[in-house]
Amino acid sequence: MCGDTWGGPKPFSEPETQAMRDFLTKNKKQITFVYNFHTAGNQFIIPFNYAAPNEAFAKIPETMGFFKELIYESNLQEDFTIGPAIETIQMYTGGSSGDW
Repeated sequence: MCGDTWGGPKPFSEPETQAMRDFLTKNKKQITFVYNFHTAGNQFIIPFNYAAPNEAFAKIPETMGFFKELIYESNLQEDFTIGPAIETIQMYTGGSSGDW
């Protein structure tokens, strides 16, 4: 049942995700922004990875405005792919830490 993309039987069922959840929850007043950068593949993956079609721009416009600004101000290569996981790596992930 396990594989490279298996998310576990339920949210935060794995020790790694529990550790990240606990750290972020404990320190949420000091942490203002968290983002996963995947450096292989020239991809910038945005939230929401649990929904297709992606609803991030409609549901969290302020956050997505920040992503637009970050992408605009970055000096990305022309072949850089920007979007949710289903569009960038052709994988439906069922959610990611960025969605949490």
